[in-house]
Amino acid sequence: MAAELSTTQIALLEAIKASLFGTDPNYPTDTDWTEVVKEAKPQTVLGIISPIIPVKDVSVEMGKATYMRLLFEQDKLIKLLDANDIPCVILKGSAAAQYYPKPHLRAMGDVDFLVPKDMFETAIMLLESKGYEYHHGKTKDGKIPEDVRHIGYVKNGIEFELHHHFSSYGFNIDDIIELAIYKKEYRNIDGYNIPVLPDFENGLVLLGHINQHLISQNLGLRQIIDWSIYIHTEIYEFIKSKGYIGSVAAIRMFMQKERAHAKRLGLHGGKDYIHRITLSQLVYRNLEDVKLITQDQYEALLKQYPELAALYGILRDFHRIVFSKKAEDLEHWIEQASHLDAVPELKSFVDGLKHDIFAIKNAIMFDYNNGLAEGSVTKIKLIKRIMYGRNSFALLKAKVLMHELLYANSN
Repeated sequence: MAAELSTTQIALLEAIKASLFGTDPNYPTDTDWTEVVKEAKPQTVLGIISPIIPVKDVSVEMGKATYMRLLFEQDKLIKLLDANDIPCVILKGSAAAQYYPKPHLRAMGDVDFLVPKDMFETAIMLLESKGYEYHHGKTKDGKIPEDVRHIGYVKNGIEFELHHHFSSYGFNIDDIIELAIYKKEYRNIDGYNIPVLPDFENGLVLLGHINQHLISQNLGLRQIIDWSIYIHTEIYEFIKSKGYIGSVAAIRMFMQKERAHAKRLGLHGGKDYIHRITLSQLVYRNLEDVKLITQDQYEALLKQYPELAALYGILRDFHRIVFSKKAEDLEHWIEQASHLDAVPELKSFVDGLKHDIFAIKNAIMFDYNNGLAEGSVTKIKLIKRIMYGRNSFALLKAKVLMHELLYANSN
């Protein structure tokens, strides 16, 4: 049985969602923010939640400084490899940070970079000749074991991990990413052009990173967040390619509504939920013109709420009469509608029809209407308001007639 989350863990997850996805956080009332900070540090997500939590920690500012220093040293490495015709791409780190709303939110402890297998030895010799101090990965006699994924180096306080492959147990993607090195793309992150794998292959690396941590039983929030942010970005880019022109914020709002809808479905045994606005559209539209309800849903709805069937029927009859020019049918319709007691608003509408029955019959039979008169009144009011408090009837009359003259001359 899964263990329940503590108050601290719930608050941490709410803060992460709010920072990365713009959701409204629902913090537990007894949240201890000092404990939240303690929980966030080993998960390396303190930088993510720091902008929105009430407690500040000095390590966050230190982390930003380290981030900028890391980008600087990473850029020097990239330029060194480029100058020596060694293709490379950055893995994890900046390659994951590119998908974050603000790249510096993603904590980075070292620089992981990948070169083609046939240039691995050349890259090793180059780094060691340029002052990159060997740190780990080789045997005592200087050889590289076959199962070693990378060689570690240190320079100017920054750790570098030179990869010649990235696959983990049960997740072999080496052939795919080897080819993708030569299709690398450059992404600008905080002023630095960084070579990364194309999005699909980069996603495989992030998924492989999760697999690696699962095997070693030290999977943390950062790896899961990297994958979540990547998927979120890819979904947005995909729907943009299909014609979506809205914002990421609009997608977040939609997803929040969908999650709330999913919860309602869980509470009500998986029943369909149809918005009232959709039901209102059925008053003046045909079923096939309303996209958010199916024929089966419509029939089930009328079966469960028979008063809706009667209401839809009576309103459609009224719509037919208005556009049929058969005013004689109105009396019969009023008699039918008067017996529909379940809708008080309809009774009020019928009473209004009875009060002005001759005018309504004329409106049905004839094409004439008071639109021209109403338009003229609106125009006169507009002219009057332009000189509110400084007008007279004589001036108003002159301005109205002048407008009519100008209109006549222009047509």
